[in-house]
Amino acid sequence: MVIEILNIISGYLSQYPILTSLLVGIFTGEEVILILAFLSAQGVLPLWIVFVFVPMGTFICDTFFFFLGKTKFVNRIKEWKHFSKHYKKVDARIGKLTKDRHILTLFYTKFIYGTRIVTLVFLGLKGTSYYRFFKYNLVITILWVMIIIPLGYLAGKGYTFIINIFRSVELGLLFILIS
Repeated sequence: MVIEILNIISGYLSQYPILTSLLVGIFTGEEVILILAFLSAQGVLPLWIVFVFVPMGTFICDTFFFFLGKTKFVNRIKEWKHFSKHYKKVDARIGKLTKDRHILTLFYTKFIYGTRIVTLVFLGLKGTSYYRFFKYNLVITILWVMIIIPLGYLAGKGYTFIINIFRSVELGLLFILIS
């Protein structure tokens, strides 16, 4: 059953690599991007597609949550007593950590698991201009992809290398036993 599911997923990935890479960038996080890069090393989909379309999807997702932070609804939520207290604490901590440099804020959140979406909404809520957000997020997303995707790809290549070594060891042991 599991092998059948994996074959279906593999077939879908090889049939629609661009759409898959874009959707992975939009709807998932680092762990699935690593898996996609891993599968790219296995030859399931081309690496260049992962490098081009995953960041596009990630950027689309980031922009959505940034603009969500600019909505009146989120601004009203911020004013609620319970959220207002937490918002002030988060604002103070982020300000202290990054000295109110938004590029550092974006950089940290790409590498600290679980903080990305909250920070994007926070930056929208803080009134960051879209031009500034676009510029900073583009640079950070490219840097982030240049680290994450090669990690997944190298893990996939290492997996293949280790599997081939074990197959060679098995054959060598079999040859020794037969001799």
